[in-house]
Amino acid sequence: MVPAQSQSFTDVAALSASEAYMAHRSGLYKFDGGGISKVTAVTDSIFSVGSAVSATGAKLVIAGGWNGVVWIGNGQTWTRSIAPTAPFFGGGVCITGPNEAFAADSRGGSGGLFRFDGTNWSAIPAPNNTAGKVALQCPAPGQAFVISQGGQRLSWNGSTWLTLPNTGLGAGGRSFTWGVVSPTEIYAAGDSANVDRAFYRFNGASWQEIGRTRFTQPMNVEGWADPRAGGGAYFGSNQFGRVDKAAGTSVSVVSYAPSLRDVAMNSLTSAFVVGDNLLLARLDGAKWSVDAPPAGVPTNRPLRGVWSDGSKNAWAVGFQSAIFKYDGTGWTSVQTGVTDNWQAVWGTGSDVWISGNTNIVHCKAPTACATEASGGTGTLLSVWGTSNTNVFAVGGGGRIARYNGTTWSPMTSPTTRTLLRVAGSGPSDVWAVGDSVILHFDGALWTTVVDSLDDLRNRIGRGGILQNGGPNNVGILARGPKEMYFTSNYGNVDRWNGSRWSDMNLSGFRHAMMGISGIKPECALGVTETFSDPASPSLYR
Repeated sequence: MVPAQSQSFTDVAALSASEAYMAHRSGLYKFDGGGISKVTAVTDSIFSVGSAVSATGAKLVIAGGWNGVVWIGNGQTWTRSIAPTAPFFGGGVCITGPNEAFAADSRGGSGGLFRFDGTNWSAIPAPNNTAGKVALQCPAPGQAFVISQGGQRLSWNGSTWLTLPNTGLGAGGRSFTWGVVSPTEIYAAGDSANVDRAFYRFNGASWQEIGRTRFTQPMNVEGWADPRAGGGAYFGSNQFGRVDKAAGTSVSVVSYAPSLRDVAMNSLTSAFVVGDNLLLARLDGAKWSVDAPPAGVPTNRPLRGVWSDGSKNAWAVGFQSAIFKYDGTGWTSVQTGVTDNWQAVWGTGSDVWISGNTNIVHCKAPTACATEASGGTGTLLSVWGTSNTNVFAVGGGGRIARYNGTTWSPMTSPTTRTLLRVAGSGPSDVWAVGDSVILHFDGALWTTVVDSLDDLRNRIGRGGILQNGGPNNVGILARGPKEMYFTSNYGNVDRWNGSRWSDMNLSGFRHAMMGISGIKPECALGVTETFSDPASPSLYR
């Protein structure tokens, strides 16, 4: 059974497709091809693990923990030992043969690297000895590579330490990890603070940049080398299901599961999705593609809202004043002169409204945007309308504002709870969903909709509504007074038929569904983020 604690697995080592071991604060866990179970013999917290199979088929697994604790096993029996000077083996464990393994001390001060000779552990004092050593790689017997937390990249050849040069390795505050194939073939990836991810190859003498991707979130998973011919190295990011591959002089994306925030679907052949890390995805009827953000725009921004009325007209908005427009060819930045974290966008024809934490901006063209007095104060988190003379916005404190074509004015709200989304099917069928509340506007009054599902309100509030990346983590799709859908934190989709709610079972799906959009009669798209409410730490294959 997988651990119940909220912490993630910190390392994994595989002996085969049906046998792998995972390090976790609560112990060591084993994957047997069908499920995950705890190795009950291992009674310490585990932070790194390595495994190997000899030419005769003998198995060796080494797991490292606090204060020099090391567990060595063959999958059946396990022995506990203590390495000298009580290191913290959180920097990695690797095995090069039945009589040699290495473990890195990520805490520092005890030598940095330790070697196992089949019987005992001994320290191999490394340069910058007081700094912790991480990202341990062991491509062959007698070879170990570590990155010092002081920034040095070091190699040990069995007798001496070498400091790898930095020549050709990019600057700009990048935080590097690597995958070591051999002393003359090393790949490194580094994320800058807000621009891109850069990849480099080391040939034994110097580094050369081989490619970049528009992705800057920290890489919380170490790189690892593929020892097969031409295999190169892989680099991951655990929050986004992102895996990049560097091989030779090329870089490719192996997988990507970004956190999505909003969706706008206007036909079976046109839809737009936005998300974290400036994600701009587009459906053309045949396939999805991810568009590059406008050149020079920092990519460490979340996009929160998107609206479109056709394949050649879309607007996307997000934090740090990000506003982009798609014209059928590419995305361009829209400058409003207003600084805000934009939450939502809606438009009709050439009129577009953008709501943010403190402002509403009305754009009649990409170069003609101006703020409008919004009829009150407080954050407005969502905007939607039926025409350019009937627009609604909702937000904090139950605030509801309405635009009549000339001015915004406040509306009487039956709640003081935060309202997160507003949408409808017409002037007399408008819905607002928020923190433990659902409202309906019939053209004259806003009223609270009584629910008949016992836990309906729990799904959209009671402490969880503002978690997992921000406030707009519910979605609304309204097709008429007797057909409304909303999505929520725990992967639920609920349907209103005019008199009662029903739960549309998604078979245990648990990711927060952040938005929903659709067209009549029977087509809708929902978007989710990727890391909310995990039932437990997970292993992906």
